[in-house]
Amino acid sequence: MKALRACRQCRQSKRKCARKDPGEGCEPCRKRCLQCSAATSTPAQIFEPQPEATKVQSTQDPPNAIISEDAVRELVEHYLTRIHGGCHSIFHPATLRAQVSSKTLNPLLLHAICAIGSKFSSQAVLREKEGQLAAEAKRLLHADLENICIENVQTCILLAMLSSGNCQPSSEALYVGIAISMIGKLKIEPSRCFALIQDLNRRIAKGQLAAPEIELRVAELEGQLESWQISLPYELRMNLENLGVHLQKNVVRQFLALHLTYHHFSTLLYFHFLEGYHVGTILALQKNYIKQCKQHASSFSNLLRLSRQMSGSAVEYPTIGHMTAVSSSVLVHTLLFGDLQELPDAREKLDSDFDSLMQLRRYWPATDVMFFQSICLFTLESYKLDGWMVRFLLEHSRALERRELKVVPPDLRLDGSNMSPRTEELTKAGRYTDFSSLRKT
Repeated sequence: MKALRACRQCRQSKRKCARKDPGEGCEPCRKRCLQCSAATSTPAQIFEPQPEATKVQSTQDPPNAIISEDAVRELVEHYLTRIHGGCHSIFHPATLRAQVSSKTLNPLLLHAICAIGSKFSSQAVLREKEGQLAAEAKRLLHADLENICIENVQTCILLAMLSSGNCQPSSEALYVGIAISMIGKLKIEPSRCFALIQDLNRRIAKGQLAAPEIELRVAELEGQLESWQISLPYELRMNLENLGVHLQKNVVRQFLALHLTYHHFSTLLYFHFLEGYHVGTILALQKNYIKQCKQHASSFSNLLRLSRQMSGSAVEYPTIGHMTAVSSSVLVHTLLFGDLQELPDAREKLDSDFDSLMQLRRYWPATDVMFFQSICLFTLESYKLDGWMVRFLLEHSRALERRELKVVPPDLRLDGSNMSPRTEELTKAGRYTDFSSLRKT
C-alpha cells in the first residue's frame, strides 16, 4: 500500500501527519482545530476551539484559582526585588508592575513569575503553591508553543531558572532549548559573552588541545577579558563610589551580578592550571595563572559577602550557588595546598561562602553545600580537568554522580566518619575547616 502523503499543514509545521484512512483529516490538525488539506470526506463534526486555546490569547487571567490578587502582587514584588536584575534582566520593572495592576500581563508569564516569587514569601501557604503555579505556567506555555513571541521566550527563561534551582536539569535544558529556538526565529542577535571559556574547558577535558595550544588560547581569552574590563564606562567599574550610586538607584544587584559573573568566568579560565600545581616544576606563566585564579575566586567571595551586608542587595538566584561552589573549590585548594600565610584568609572566605550557600539552600534545593571539599580530602586528582570536573564547573543544575577515584572506594560515604585519618592530618596542619556543626537541615 502506498504511504499516505503528509497534509499541507503538517508539512509547513514539520509535524508527523498521522491519520487512519486516506479520506480522513489527520490527528495533528484535529487537535489544532484546523481543516486538514488531506481530508476528502465530509467531516462528521466541526471541532470547536478548546477553552485552553482561547484562554492563552486573553489579556489576563490572574491565578485566582490558586492564590488571591493580593498574593499575586506580593509574589511579583518578591520576584522583582529578589531575583530580577541578578541572573537576568528581561522586564522593565515599572511596566511589569503596571501590567499586573491593570491585569494585562500574559497569564503564562504571571504564573511563572509567581512560582518564583513564592519561594521568598513569609507565608507557608504561599510557598506551598509553587508547584501549582509552575505547573499552570507550563500548561499554558505548552498550549501556546506555536506562538513565537517575546512573552513565551521570557516564560521559558523563567521556567528554566526555576528548574535549575529545583535540581531538574532535563526540564532546564528543554526550556532553554525552546527559548533559543524562538530567539532564532525572532532574529534576536545572540550574545556569546563567556561561552568561549566554557568551550575551552570542554576541549581540554576531552584532550583535544596540547599544552602550548591551551596556553595560547588562555592568553587570547585573557586579553579579551582585560579589554572588556577596560572598556567599561567609569560608572560600571567596581569601586565604593559606584556601589553607593547604584545602591541609591536601587540597581546595585545588577551591578554586583555583573562583576560576580566576571570573576566567576575568570576563575574558570585559569582553573585548569591548579592541577599542575602538584606535578613537578611549573613555569612562571603557569604560576601566574594559578595566582590569578585564586585572586578572582577571592574577589568573588568578597563581593558575595558584600552583597549580603548591604541592605536589599543580596544575590539570591540559583546559579549563584553553583558559582559560589566553584569559587570555594579554589579556596579549598589554597587551604589544602597553599602557603601557611594564605590559610587564615582562605578559611575566612570559605566560612563566608558557606554562610551564603546555607542561605541559598533555603530557597534552591540545587545548592550543594561544600560537597567539593569532601572530595578534595582524598586525592590530588580532584583538580584534574576531566569530564566529571567539567560538569562540576559548567552544569550548575546537574546532580553530580559520585566520582570514581582510585583512592576512594565507590561505595564509600563521603562524610566525616570515613575520612578521619586524612582529616586529622589536615586539621593538625590547620588546613581543614569542618562545617558540619554549622549545617542546619
